[in-house]
Amino acid sequence: MTKINDLVEEARALQDQAVQTLGEVPDIQTLEVLRTLAKDEVDKRAIELTLLLRKRDAKARFEVFDRWADLLEKSCLPIGAAFPGFTAVLVSQALVPASWVRPATVASYVVGGLFWLMLRLLSSWIGQKSKTGLARLGKVD
Repeated sequence: MTKINDLVEEARALQDQAVQTLGEVPDIQTLEVLRTLAKDEVDKRAIELTLLLRKRDAKARFEVFDRWADLLEKSCLPIGAAFPGFTAVLVSQALVPASWVRPATVASYVVGGLFWLMLRLLSSWIGQKSKTGLARLGKVD
């Protein structure tokens, strides 16, 4: 049991050293260059551990953005269609004055279309950023 405890302590010390020493390195690409330049085995392991932790963190963030893009993609049509539907309900209940029915209906279609377009473009942009980031990361683990 003491061997396992010793390994756990060694792993914690390595992680603490890696996080403390390499925490100021700004990006993953610099860490990858450092890994190739490292001659000492302990330094190389610390750099690899820091790389792994940062890549996992970045992958998690990109996957969250991908889920947001998916949510926006799936919700843009129902949200866009809700505006004309809501206006139709108001008109059918005679809550809109007769002189405003046609402008309100046209405006609801325009607003619904603009919301659909805006959410569609936002979804595409977020999805593109997410996929690009995941591709740059490469395989994690």
